[in-house]
Amino acid sequence: MAVKQSRRLRVLLASEDVATRAAIGGVLESAGYGVAAVSDRQRALDALVAAVWVDAAVIDCSAPAAGNAALAAELSLAGIRVVALITPDSGTRVDAATASAPITVLAREHWSARLLPALQSILARGDELAALRARNEQLEQALAQGREVNVVVGILMERFQLARARAFDLLRGEARSRRVRLEALAGSLLGAEERLHSLSATGAAPMQLRV
Repeated sequence: MAVKQSRRLRVLLASEDVATRAAIGGVLESAGYGVAAVSDRQRALDALVAAVWVDAAVIDCSAPAAGNAALAAELSLAGIRVVALITPDSGTRVDAATASAPITVLAREHWSARLLPALQSILARGDELAALRARNEQLEQALAQGREVNVVVGILMERFQLARARAFDLLRGEARSRRVRLEALAGSLLGAEERLHSLSATGAAPMQLRV
């Protein structure tokens, strides 16, 4: 199952077993992924400190002595999407998964059939979460800008005894004459209003402020 992407995604592969690293690394590379293969937790952390950024990690947790179960949890908490391979009877646990960077756990003996679908699923879920966060940030910004426009329109209505539509037209006309966005002008005027209020509250001498 080849990966369709605008750039080559990189996967950190950690396994104590040489044969396992070679087998899983070969499957990942054949599917179009770049692979950074390491043998244990410390080498994985060293690679990340050396700025080897990865989009996801595949961690073989079937050898607890290697510390890879802890590595899986650490990477997940750091925001790296993780697929952990464990054996059902090993007693290995992968804790501390988070909602934003969950760990997908596979039985080690089934990795050849399930690894690529699991990896693609966890990458897609991460992309969806990132897109959702971006949309929420854009919405919050738009709402904040809308509030500033409404506040300035209200100030104009009160200061010049204008109807709402007339106050909005006045603000929009000023934005056009200055060749700035309506939201930018509203933010600038509101900032000036807040500074004037601060000066009057402290009893400072009146002064003219340019916005």
